Amino acid sequence: MFRSRYLSDAEERMLIDSCSNAIRDYVIFLLDTGARKQEALQPRWSEVDLDRHPQPAVSFVDTKDGNPRTVPVPERTAKMLRRRRKEIPGSQPLVFMQKATMDIFKTTRGSGYYARKGDWIPLSNVQIHFQRARARVRLTDCRMHDLRHTYASKLIKRGVPILSVARLLGHQTIDMTLRYAHLAPAGLDEHVAKLDFPRPGRGPLPRKADGDLTPDPLIDIQTARRTKKQNTLRGVPQVSPSLQLIPGDSGPGRATYVRGGNRRLITKSV
Repeated sequence: MFRSRYLSDAEERMLIDSCSNAIRDYVIFLLDTGARKQEALQPRWSEVDLDRHPQPAVSFVDTKDGNPRTVPVPERTAKMLRRRRKEIPGSQPLVFMQKATMDIFKTTRGSGYYARKGDWIPLSNVQIHFQRARARVRLTDCRMHDLRHTYASKLIKRGVPILSVARLLGHQTIDMTLRYAHLAPAGLDEHVAKLDFPRPGRGPLPRKADGDLTPDPLIDIQTARRTKKQNTLRGVPQVSPSLQLIPGDSGPGRATYVRGGNRRLITKSV
């Protein structure tokens, strides 16, 4: 069953502020890329393009579905990545690394140290840090994967086409992304509004600007039916499909067409 929990803008700010320094950048990265938890831990600096225009981008190579994808990042994450690039030595390959707070011994075969205190190691224990952060602001129902839902919901609410959201999330089928479509009902308003015309008490049909020769499937066809003009839509002469309109020679009251290479001026009262 699909879980639709996503953070409001206020909850997002609260969560970021409650995060420890260890994972604050990582949480921001999740919110601004929609990456899965493991995907976000793996990017290398060689897969980050901070000089790309118009937006810097991050490439996710090792993904859940096996298909690499490149995701542009907003300014908040771009600034964070530039800062981390300066803080982390160039010899360290991963974007998300931390300094060991103690000596760490190997836990597999062999003996010796995995890392000494102060060495750079891959970011770890992110789940524990996240659980502590959400508890501080009483967001205990928020999972780390809900940050991915939050990313998708913000894009949909801001009018990003559903297909573009699917590509950014790395969805294999559009059906997976359609789960977020209910968050953008406003995008359907202009289409459903066409059902209101013609209707008693609703006033006349919307009028187009003077000189607009573009047919409208709702306004012009309804007008043609009301005025019983079989061959002319309002303001748009109906001609054979073999004729080609010359936009530069057309204007209110007349339209010029080409047939067989010769120009023919056709005048219609509109």
